[in-house]
Amino acid sequence: MSSGAGCATVRLRVSELLSKDPVTELLDDPLFRELEPAARQRLQDAVWAEELAAGQIIFQEGDHPERVCFLQRGEVAATQGGALVRMFHPPSELGLLSIVDGRAFTSTLTTFAASRLVSLPRAVLQTLADESPAFRRNLVDHFATEVRRLNESNSELRRSLDDFFESPNARVVPGPYVADPFEMYFFVLAHDSRRLDAILPPGVRPIPGLHGRYILSFSFFDRVHSLHPAGLGKVFRYNETTLFVPCLGPNHRPSVFAPELYPDSHLAITLGRELYGFPKRFGQTERANRHINLLLSRRLVLRASWKDEGEVRIRDFITEALQALGGDKTLLHPLAEAAGGLMESTNHDGTRDFWPSVPVFVHRQVPDMKHGDPSALAIDELIEVPFRITSLGRFERLQRAEVDFFDDGFFLGGRALVGFRYRIGFEFGRAKHWASFVEDDGEDATLAKRLRGWWRGA
Repeated sequence: MSSGAGCATVRLRVSELLSKDPVTELLDDPLFRELEPAARQRLQDAVWAEELAAGQIIFQEGDHPERVCFLQRGEVAATQGGALVRMFHPPSELGLLSIVDGRAFTSTLTTFAASRLVSLPRAVLQTLADESPAFRRNLVDHFATEVRRLNESNSELRRSLDDFFESPNARVVPGPYVADPFEMYFFVLAHDSRRLDAILPPGVRPIPGLHGRYILSFSFFDRVHSLHPAGLGKVFRYNETTLFVPCLGPNHRPSVFAPELYPDSHLAITLGRELYGFPKRFGQTERANRHINLLLSRRLVLRASWKDEGEVRIRDFITEALQALGGDKTLLHPLAEAAGGLMESTNHDGTRDFWPSVPVFVHRQVPDMKHGDPSALAIDELIEVPFRITSLGRFERLQRAEVDFFDDGFFLGGRALVGFRYRIGFEFGRAKHWASFVEDDGEDATLAKRLRGWWRGA
């Protein structure tokens, strides 16, 4: 046999080892760890695997299951009364709790994508519980882990809510607030420019030539805290989806406008609304298997996805992001030119001591409760909250990035042009002021100068 043939044989064997059959993969599940030989054989003889297309119902709400399913590939949606409750990703057990406690399903489980399931009959599961000490230990460990996870989640929520309010009068701990370095996913989308222009409030206006570009970001905050003495030692964490529309603020300053923000923490909503006027509503931002979901009001609104990641230099990130945003070359050239000088002063890991402040504008609107007119507003103001970037590094390009919109009621859409992931840290809320709704009538010829000065920190 030639050496070439020998190499081919080795590659085939490695491929076989890496590609596990459904039953072998199931036996690796912690629920079936170290089973006795007889129990292991009983399990192997009883299970079966099936490939299901998207949209197939696995269990109906109100059913009493006769099997437990193990999700090995794909994705499953759980709904209650037609509303989405959660998404299951592999590896997950479906129906185990209902078999153990004998109660009916409280939700309907449907494949959201093509999926592979391995099923075990209820009777065999009960036999394993009766005859296998190893399986009983694993089952107890499984539910203990779930209970501990729920307790930790509840404890973290209660601790955050307790820590950030003070007596008397339940005062909110003030800022400024700091987000320690965290992972942010950044997608540039192209959309109908008329729809984007329509959501910009008085006081900000579109950047000429951007042609309907906007930014969709997903932030996974590990640690947010206040620099105010009253907040010493108090931290919280959460995930958030944010939309940013590049715009020109008062005096032609390059800025971004945030129409809505979607944190998964009521504390983040309270702090953002009360202290800074951010228009926030509760949303679930979930990350799994090279995609990120945004759920609003128990509906899957959008999904960002990508096929692979690859490390890029900060210079490439800025260049590609600017190219995706497009715009008038006479306006973007000062940014690209200034970025060259920025690169020279950047540390080896992509961090530096100073980054430009980014003005973020939000539109705060509060109904007028005194006169009974549902359309009247007691407060209608444009608020600027400066964001100061404190660190930026570890850039990765998201290959073949896409964003799919699943809900026609969501007010924005579009297609993804580019996607990145990086680590960023920032501080916000050191200063806050209410911006005038009257735009500066200065000449557009000063815009390039203002862009250059902003990037260099002038």
